[in-house]
Amino acid sequence: GGPQAAHHVVTPAGQRHCFAQFGAGTLVAGTRTLLSQSMLIEPLAILREAQALADLGVVRPLRQLTIDRRCIVVTPFHKIVNRMQELARRDDRHGSCGLGVGQAWLDSQRRGVPTLRIGDADDPARLRAALRFLQLCKVDLAEQIVDAHPDLPALRSLLDDLRARDWVDGLSAAYADLLAGVDGLDDGTRLRAALTDPLQPVLFEGAQGVLLDAVHGFFPYVTPSRTTFRNALSLIDQA
Repeated sequence: GGPQAAHHVVTPAGQRHCFAQFGAGTLVAGTRTLLSQSMLIEPLAILREAQALADLGVVRPLRQLTIDRRCIVVTPFHKIVNRMQELARRDDRHGSCGLGVGQAWLDSQRRGVPTLRIGDADDPARLRAALRFLQLCKVDLAEQIVDAHPDLPALRSLLDDLRARDWVDGLSAAYADLLAGVDGLDDGTRLRAALTDPLQPVLFEGAQGVLLDAVHGFFPYVTPSRTTFRNALSLIDQA
C-alpha cells in the first residue's frame, strides 16, 4: 500500500491516531513496524506521523520502524502531477486522493522512467541527482498537461510549484533525517527472520480493499496496483 491509507485506532486510554505508514499496533508497547518491499513510502509524511505519535506518548517512534530499501518513494513531484492529471479529467475525475501514490507506482512499471527507492538515499550525491532528474521529467509531463488544457489556470499554478528549484535541497535533507532516525533499511532479512521464528507474531497490514484492485475492482475507479493479499503471500513464500 501507500501513505494514503488511514487506519483509525482508538485505545481504551483515549489515544487516537489515523495510521498511514506506521503499523496500526504502534500504540501497543513493543510493537515494531517493517515496511516491506511492496510498500510505497512518503518520507515527509513518515516524519510528520512520527511526530504525531511522539505527541501521543510513543517513545522514539522512528526507532520502531524498519524500511525495506527497495520501497518506492513517493515525492512531491508525483503529488503535483497526480493533482494536475485529476484536474485535467474535469467531469471524469476518478476521485484520486491526490497523494501521488498511483503515479509513483506506474512510473516503476515503465521502462525509461526514473524511479526513486529509499535505498538511493544512502548516497547523498546519487539521491540529489535522482531527485533532480525526476523533477525535470515531471516538469516535462506537467508542461504537456498545461498545453493541452490552457483554460485551466489551476494547472499553471501547480506547474510553477513543480518548477521551484529549492525542492532538491529540502527533500535531500528530509530524507537524510528519516534514514538517521529509523531502525535501519532492510533487504528482506528481518522479515524472513520474523516469519521463521515460531515465537514471533507477525501481522500483515495492507491498504485499500479488493474493490479498488486493478483486476477485481470497479474500473476506472481503481488503484493501478493489486490490493488483495497476494503481496502478503508473496512475502511469505520468499521467507
